Amino acid sequence: MTAIGLSMDSFAVSATNGMTIKGLTFWKAVAIASIFTFFQGLFPVLGWYAGISVESYIILDLRRQITDNRL
Repeated sequence: MTAIGLSMDSFAVSATNGMTIKGLTFWKAVAIASIFTFFQGLFPVLGWYAGISVESYIILDLRRQITDNRL
């Protein structure tokens, strides 16, 4: 689902840029597409690392506190 959402977002931004930027050359379009590709690939990876950090520092600590209180 993430891939579908990201591809729809990229298509919408690219179509809007294509319609609004005057004098868009091939190489400028390639540069814009490359920047979109880089960030669209980077942000899910950053989110994954942030999720792992939250899990290891918050969720596991809460689980440990809950099990310690039961005993």
